Amino acid sequence: MAGILVVLVAGCGGGNEDQETEAVTSGQENPEEGVSLQEFLPGKAVVGAFDEGELFDNASMRFLFAEGGGLTLSEIGRDRKVSGTYEVKGPVVLIRIEDKEVIGVLEFPGGIPKVGGEIQLEADDEIAKGRITVIQPHATYGQVPRTPADFRKLPGTPLNEREKQYVGRWVGEDQAGQWTTIIREDHTFSYLTEVSYERPEELEELDDGAVPRGPDHGTKIIVHGVWAIANESIYFMDLVSSDPEFVDDESNSPLIMEIVSMEAGKVVCMNMTYGAVTEDGEPYKSVERRIEKFEEPEMQRFNTPEALKGFDILSAHGKPQFPEPEEEEVVPAGEQD
Repeated sequence: MAGILVVLVAGCGGGNEDQETEAVTSGQENPEEGVSLQEFLPGKAVVGAFDEGELFDNASMRFLFAEGGGLTLSEIGRDRKVSGTYEVKGPVVLIRIEDKEVIGVLEFPGGIPKVGGEIQLEADDEIAKGRITVIQPHATYGQVPRTPADFRKLPGTPLNEREKQYVGRWVGEDQAGQWTTIIREDHTFSYLTEVSYERPEELEELDDGAVPRGPDHGTKIIVHGVWAIANESIYFMDLVSSDPEFVDDESNSPLIMEIVSMEAGKVVCMNMTYGAVTEDGEPYKSVERRIEKFEEPEMQRFNTPEALKGFDILSAHGKPQFPEPEEEEVVPAGEQD
């Protein structure tokens, strides 16, 4: 059975020169007296500083226990993160890393976890011991939105604390392309990108032998939609697009970006949508940096302070609001200088 740390490295591509620092401050969300581990853990992030054992070598590990039994394990300060599940069994927590058949037993020898208390992880006949440095509630937004109908209910609803950090104007890139986007206070977004690579759907033949084609390479696409952050992931649902192939129906599913780090001016995510990977088998990693204003003509109308407040998706429905290029005036040959 492969070691958990090996899986952690392989699952995220390991560290690299552009290491991200996840903000970790002293925090305390200690349990009320009499609460059980099963009652306390869901919805909490527990950070343990490990300095004993061979599983983790002087590492701070973050265990994010989602409400529905999902688990995210990451190493603070490194671009390493894997997902799995957890199950509370009395005083211990059984954890499994998805697709890797790795099971570990997490314990809190002092009872219910508390800041300063002990944390212990046993896996592969090895035991890692450490101290709990942070216990914090993780950002949630009720139920994770799944369908376009779920997302259409979000505009105008209050932001959670994690979402408030993301509002603004951003320029981003990953291994496939670049984009600019505005993230608004009313849970709507707009982004501009340029199709400059062949998409998989462009290469698939239909039953009748026809080959579907998307926009020509170099074509700019602007999209409007709704976003939310839940369980340390950002969910985007496109509702209006200038892509002629886009169809807005209830079969559409969201883009899911798992947060690696979120700082005041920089957000790093891993694309977790249907296990999308690059040609090298690596997950797509996006880096967005905050900007003051857009330079692109198509996005300049979103440079006003009011543009960050909200956007009427309904008025854009069926109308991508993508400025048409101005036609060049044709001068008759006899009138040219």
